[in-house]
Amino acid sequence: MGFFTETRCADLENGFGIYHFYRPGPMVELQFFVATGSIHENKYLGYGLSHFLEHMLFQGCRDFPGHSVSDTVTALGGDLNAYSGFDRTCYRIQLPAEHWRQGVHMLSMMLRYPELPEKRFVSEREVILRECERGMDNVNRRMFERFMRLMFLQHPLRHPIIGYKELIAQVTREDALAYHAERYTPGRSFCVVVGDCEFDELFAEVAKYISDWQSSNIAELVLPSELPMVSGRSSEIEFDDPVSRLIAGVRAPEFGSPELPAVEVLSGILGGGDASVLNRELVLDSGIALNADSFCSAVGRECITGVMLETSPGKFGKMQKSLAAVLQKIRKGAITSGMLQREKQQQYADRLRTLRDVVNIAGEIGGSVLYTGSPAAGDAYLESLKKVDMDQLLHAAETCLDWDKMAVVTQHTGKKNKSIVKKSAVDAVSCQACAGGAGLVHIQDKRLPMVSFSMVLPGGGIYEKSGKYGVSRLLANMFATGTDKMSGNAILQKLDECGADFAVSAGTNTIIADFSVPKEKLFKTCALVGDILGSPRFGEWELEREKFRIVEQLKVRAADPVKSAMDRGACAIYGDHPCAGGGRGKIRNVENLSVAELEDFYSKLFYAPKTCFGFAGDCSENDARKAADLIMQRITWAKEPHSRVSAPVTATPNRQEFSLAREQTVALCCLPGPAMLHRDSLLPFEILLQSENSLGSHLFKEVREKHALCYSVGMTFFAGFYPGMITFYTMTQQGAGEKVLGLLKEEILRIGSGKLGEAEFESARKGAIFECAKIADSPEALLRNMIMDHYYGFDPMEALTARQRIQDYTRAEFEKVVSGVFDPAKAVEVLVTPEKV
Repeated sequence: MGFFTETRCADLENGFGIYHFYRPGPMVELQFFVATGSIHENKYLGYGLSHFLEHMLFQGCRDFPGHSVSDTVTALGGDLNAYSGFDRTCYRIQLPAEHWRQGVHMLSMMLRYPELPEKRFVSEREVILRECERGMDNVNRRMFERFMRLMFLQHPLRHPIIGYKELIAQVTREDALAYHAERYTPGRSFCVVVGDCEFDELFAEVAKYISDWQSSNIAELVLPSELPMVSGRSSEIEFDDPVSRLIAGVRAPEFGSPELPAVEVLSGILGGGDASVLNRELVLDSGIALNADSFCSAVGRECITGVMLETSPGKFGKMQKSLAAVLQKIRKGAITSGMLQREKQQQYADRLRTLRDVVNIAGEIGGSVLYTGSPAAGDAYLESLKKVDMDQLLHAAETCLDWDKMAVVTQHTGKKNKSIVKKSAVDAVSCQACAGGAGLVHIQDKRLPMVSFSMVLPGGGIYEKSGKYGVSRLLANMFATGTDKMSGNAILQKLDECGADFAVSAGTNTIIADFSVPKEKLFKTCALVGDILGSPRFGEWELEREKFRIVEQLKVRAADPVKSAMDRGACAIYGDHPCAGGGRGKIRNVENLSVAELEDFYSKLFYAPKTCFGFAGDCSENDARKAADLIMQRITWAKEPHSRVSAPVTATPNRQEFSLAREQTVALCCLPGPAMLHRDSLLPFEILLQSENSLGSHLFKEVREKHALCYSVGMTFFAGFYPGMITFYTMTQQGAGEKVLGLLKEEILRIGSGKLGEAEFESARKGAIFECAKIADSPEALLRNMIMDHYYGFDPMEALTARQRIQDYTRAEFEKVVSGVFDPAKAVEVLVTPEKV
């Protein structure tokens, strides 16, 4: 495809690399990489120093003391973040394009001259310990860490990136300074900039701050070699959860090996989508598993490949035996040329999807440079993918699917052991009416040969009768399980042949169907999707299978501290009303739903005046109308829609407190939220999302920075035809719940009493404007916004002027709205604590 060949590259004399990918649009993404991660910590292995430094570099540096970096980024309306891995640490800022120079300045100073203030060092260590506790409550993370310890007996990849809790507690400021001096050097560092700026200007700006950085400590660590696995390894963990899990895998050919592309294709055939072998045989056909997936990942310069499955405890033994049998069958040659070609098409389409976003483009270039020294490894991968043939695929299966040589980690339920503004690049936009009154939105964007489709329908929780909560979600799951003429397996294979990622989802107010596909497969996909939506077959076996999956997912949600806390808060406000359930359904209702009830709900789903759909991407307006006709002509339209339930009645504020068998403590304050009364009714809350969720926010500084009470803190809200909910949340430490709840209520009072500062308001408004700019630059996001506007009765074309409306929105208008909503006396407090043993 030659996508990354447009990347321009240069090195400063000290070895610092500069990589620039020009992309017109309203934003610039800056990512500064240091080729150091947890595997490079030498005598401090397991202390998590790479991750610790990632946190501390936000605590002040030369030219930007204290929280000046986060404050500056917030004031400019941008986004700031970082991550640390096994072999890298990356600091990133996304800004409106006109401010990219300030981003270079800030990231350069952060890398070179961190302050690491002693007082903040101590409190940030407590924050990281809270993050460790959060990880202990994440079963998938714990399983992966155990899997890596099985896979690598000598290599430092066997240790978690964050480190171990007891070792993190010993880290000193002197340790961090020494590690920074040793590993943060220009020869190990480089920047990737994607967006609307000129290369020569970028080079000069980086050189201004980086060229005098002296080279030092150029010797690299010699990491221990890992001998091949000659026999299987296994380990079990207990984790109190409704679902049991398994992860099994082997080491793949090393990065850069000509054999690796075939292993990636094999991984996709096994579990890379709905039509994959494992999903078809273990989830759809037999119902033994709830979910089945595969992976082929680079970790450091090593590669691993394997499978991950979930099931109910009673089916675990049968699932494990069936998995071994399926792998053996594939290993012995049960692969067809059709599977190979479909997976190549799907991986090609997936790669195109990732290249829509500047964050992904920068990350792809960064990873390519780390592993190959060139930014164009992604292009080389696509070329290698095209060349994978059946002989290579069969060799990969023979090598990688020997169950007796796999590392296997199993998780079973049980009590766990306690331990401690530029112009958008979108080319054209239109909105028109179709036959019957349905809306059709068209957005043309020729940057990539992809087309996305979205369709919103009058379904969801507020259309469900009492006792039928969850019928929308079940219906959404059932669309691809069969039609009058095709089986579910045939549907999934045909979607893969097109490279399409079709999905249907249900929420509180809607049912939404989506797909994206390479442009040359648009019409074939539309005809297929029309058949799927227009003539679904709701089989008894498929119904029972999907009911079982939803019920188990609801059980898992109930065991999650954050999600269950939010559910309790919603129920405390809205009682048994569907607004409290978010369209997820209730276990007892889902278990009792029948095919007849599903068909009855479906019969009124496609009501044209309440339906809007559209196409975004590399297609003309005529192509969009032709594609729309292919779908519409296959659908039997209802004469009348479902009626919505009555509006909810808000309950008296109360407190919810309960315990779960988890490590973290979760504290929430929930308030009745807004309804979408008019197009701009949510503007104050879009601005508040920016003021409350940035690293420079008053809430973040008060709860995390000043008191070091949590790892994560912020605000969410949802709204629809009826009032929604505003939630202030935090994950904190045991015993701190009451204090955190007090701080959250203080923040609610501060907002409601008009004490959001002028500079704070302006920064948040800039952030909201920048979010609108990013939406306008993304055809998929813009399409979703426009069809939702049509659905709620607004003019879809007004989505194009959202930035200006936020710019014109005054602080007085903002305060008039929030003063009537943000009252701590109306708040529901929710506190989730660890179970006592």
